[in-house]
Formats: sequence, C-alpha cells, structure tokens
Amino acid sequence: MRSRHDNIARVTEDFGYDSLGRLESWTIFQRCRRSETRFSYDAVGNLLSRRPVGASQDCSADFNLPTGGGYNPDSAKLNGSAEPVVHDADGRLESVGPLTIEHDGLDRLRLVSNRRDTQRYLYNSEREFVVRDTNGRREVSIEGLFRRRVESAGTWYEYFIPAAGRRVARAGSQG
Repeated sequence: MRSRHDNIARVTEDFGYDSLGRLESWTIFQRCRRSETRFSYDAVGNLLSRRPVGASQDCSADFNLPTGGGYNPDSAKLNGSAEPVVHDADGRLESVGPLTIEHDGLDRLRLVSNRRDTQRYLYNSEREFVVRDTNGRREVSIEGLFRRRVESAGTWYEYFIPAAGRRVARAGSQG
C-alpha cells in the first residue's frame, strides 16, 4: 500500500518502502498538518528505530535485540524511557511498556490498549474487519461497501459504489 485516504476523518497517509519492501517512511496529512515518521533496520531486517521527522522526540523509539541472539526486540527506549518488549510463543508482539496487544484464536488483532485508549476489533466470517470500538466510539464497516462511525460530533456515513471490481464512486453524509 502506497497511500490511504479516510474521507470521514479527513486523513491521508502515505507510505514509503526501501528496496526490500520494508516500511521506511510514514507521512500523515490531517487538518492542514503534516507529520512524518522514519524507520530504520539492521542488516538482517530487524526494526531498530522509529523517529518523528521535524518534531520533538516524544514519539521516538529505539529497539534492542537480545544479547544472546534472536530476532524479536526484548527492550525498547520509548521517549527516553527503557521499557520491556514482550512477545508470545509465536513471536507476536504482546506489549511494549504501557502498550498491550491481543490476538484472537484465528490470529486476528483483537485489542490494542495503552494508558489512554483501548481499541477492540470484531471480524466477520471472511476475516474482514467489521467493527472497531475506541473508548466507546464505534466504527462499523462492510468491506468495500459501507462505513459508519459514531463520534461525539455526530454519526458519519460513507457508501462506496463498486463496478468492474473497484470503487467508482463514494457518497458520504453526517446524520
């Protein structure tokens, strides 16, 4: 994916990759503001750092690989503070400091939580994301056809019109 547009939230994200297909840059455009994050890797492809460009280092992260070998980081320095990094037996990330990540029995993302926010995900039988709940704000999606998001400012509806295997139109409204 090179770019993603969310017309309801009015956010555009651009992604840049290196010659090996690893994420190298992530740029977000929202409310006339631009923020960029750069990623670096070691020689075998392990993530070493995540750094905001042109911003304070409040969102920076440096990852440390285990001294005895291994590919999953065992600690990270987040915003200058050392934090443990925990993986499950299958190598999936479970936590980094205050961030907790859970998967369901079918290896789908189920929950992401930090000190302020909790996001829960539900899926349909096709393994497509259907509901994302963030602290009570609920977004419902029928993949490729419809999305509804409820916020304090109101309810947003977005309809997609497919033809020839792709989206040819979009209609949106606030209710």
